[in-house]
Amino acid sequence: MTDELFQRAAAGKLGFARRHPEYIRMLVETGDMSLGEVWLLWDGEESVGYALAFVFEAVMMVSHLVLLPGADAAEAVSALAQEQPSDYVRVRVDHPSVASSLVNSGYPAPLRDWSVFMVKPVDTAASVEQFNHQTGISTERFMISWIDVT
Repeated sequence: MTDELFQRAAAGKLGFARRHPEYIRMLVETGDMSLGEVWLLWDGEESVGYALAFVFEAVMMVSHLVLLPGADAAEAVSALAQEQPSDYVRVRVDHPSVASSLVNSGYPAPLRDWSVFMVKPVDTAASVEQFNHQTGISTERFMISWIDVT
């Protein structure tokens, strides 16, 4: 089911928007991930995404969050936190809408870290805005995740 959810969430996006079928199952079978880390997210009877999350030393670590359009990240993380008791929740943020949802629900604004990259035009006719538009970076159009980078 995670593969279908990923395909639906990634439809029309750029970046790491394709995965080999059964990618998550392969990660579980090779031992790179535990089956207990994979959480399907539902809104009533409808699947709206999935998360990779686990509790480590009283901190729920949400390392990957894939949501269909219209699903709220803060609600998804809150549902996970209710299922896995912990003292804190730490969420990896890869999309602007996830950051916005979490900030609106009381999380502090995300800090830029080493996973951020910077772009500088070398041609005077080029601009960062054009780059962002062409690549979808800094928008909801660009799919990226730590598990997709090899």
